[in-house]
Amino acid sequence: MNLFVKYLLFLSLLSFLFSCKNDQKQTSSQQRIERFFTKEGILELKNDNQTIQQLDIEFAEGDYETSEGLKHRYSMKENQGMLFLFPKVEPKSFWMQDTRIPLDILYVTEDSIVLNIVKNAPPMTEYGIQGSKGPVKYVLEVNGGMSDKWGIIEGKTKLNWKK
Repeated sequence: MNLFVKYLLFLSLLSFLFSCKNDQKQTSSQQRIERFFTKEGILELKNDNQTIQQLDIEFAEGDYETSEGLKHRYSMKENQGMLFLFPKVEPKSFWMQDTRIPLDILYVTEDSIVLNIVKNAPPMTEYGIQGSKGPVKYVLEVNGGMSDKWGIIEGKTKLNWKK
């Protein structure tokens, strides 16, 4: 085979290889960040010692986990939630930045009683939403609308959980 034919074959091969290269690069603003649920425990919601709902839950403890919360979740099953465990009993407030689903936010006392509920907190808002009406030790986040559906009552519904 002469040198010219070898050269043409080499160029054809290079051309073919470069045409197969994937040029679908995404910029950081185009990338979809998504986190998924990891069951870490079970939580029961009770009225008058009667279980009204049982949930699979994730726990949020420490600064990083509590600041991330349910951010970057595109969905959550009806029987799932996140329980925030705080080291101090004090008033709390939350916001919904980068949280992509509406949530009911239940502020819970040290005695595990629901103090107050923020219902259907709108997703992706960059301002704070209503905080607790007093000192709390825990916060439970569930899908928006679930507190009404399950019959959660401020000052009455109690939480019991285990890891």
